[in-house]
Amino acid sequence: MLNRPVQWYPLDVAAWLSVAEGNWRAVQRSVAKFVRTARASRGALAVIAGTHGESGLRLSERVSIPKYLWTVVVSGRRAVALIVLNDPFVSLHDASVTHCRSVCERLSWLREAADTPVYGLLSCCYAADLNITELPSTFIEGVSPGDSGLLADLL
Repeated sequence: MLNRPVQWYPLDVAAWLSVAEGNWRAVQRSVAKFVRTARASRGALAVIAGTHGESGLRLSERVSIPKYLWTVVVSGRRAVALIVLNDPFVSLHDASVTHCRSVCERLSWLREAADTPVYGLLSCCYAADLNITELPSTFIEGVSPGDSGLLADLL
């Protein structure tokens, strides 16, 4: 874990404009606010963000557009993963694009997210159940499985 309460590094990534300004921005703002608020009651939180998969579209020979944008927040034995599908054209009912049964409604601190595909479908997952190869397993090591491991509120 980090010794400092917060250490921010930007994640520069190619994203559809409606996704970048929609649910990806909502995730970033909500996580930043949660970290600022939780710092006093929880101490240090660790946050990591990244991408997963390729959409099949490329900006150039060297730059591809990722299929998913994700952020994981960890505090002790509790964590949550937030995953945004970087595709504004997907159907709301296409369950094959999600990584988990979403628990977004249980996150009291996630306020701004829209439930419409044009802004990027958002899934909130138990971090212990997440299967994203780009997430270092040591980052969520020790996180409790199930409800006891879900970082849903400031308590």
